[in-house]
Amino acid sequence: MAKLYLEDGLAVSLIEAILAAYSKPDQKIIFDKVGNDLIEGFSPNGSTKRRLSKLKHDPEMLAYIITLPLETMTQREVLEISINKFGKERAPSKTSFNRSWSWLIQQRNQSFHDDVESQSVKNIPPKNELYNKVKAGFILQGSSLARWCLDNDVARQNAAQALKGIWAGPKSSELKQRILDSAGLTMEDLAND
Repeated sequence: MAKLYLEDGLAVSLIEAILAAYSKPDQKIIFDKVGNDLIEGFSPNGSTKRRLSKLKHDPEMLAYIITLPLETMTQREVLEISINKFGKERAPSKTSFNRSWSWLIQQRNQSFHDDVESQSVKNIPPKNELYNKVKAGFILQGSSLARWCLDNDVARQNAAQALKGIWAGPKSSELKQRILDSAGLTMEDLAND
């Protein structure tokens, strides 16, 4: 396929001439397909403009990596473990690992959050409802969530985000459980409401 250059609108003219032979719905399908392929990094001749991360295309490796305690490990340690487990060819490069690090932690937190929900927090009321029930639990005890946060050296915003599901992860789940216990609420109480 000949290379097209955008000089003086030549490429645009050639594309318009090619698409003119098709109906409007077919033009849209062709345009969408080519556009999506280019956005995903594929060019018509099969080469990629940008290498896609091996992590995002290897579910087995991803599942293994997000089971590791990423919060306490360095990128280098996780990369070495990946190379030892899956081999150098299959493991991502250092650069790819670096670019994907925050995404990996997000995947781990989401996975942990999903596991916690499936095990014990499945029937907890969503977002503000849980937050309001916890506040009510403290009020019934003659206290408040804000007072509990001060007494337990917890930022009130962190408590609110954990209860509303904005902050998800191991520390959030632990904090949420501590707050529920202190408010006198149990999983059964919340599931029965």
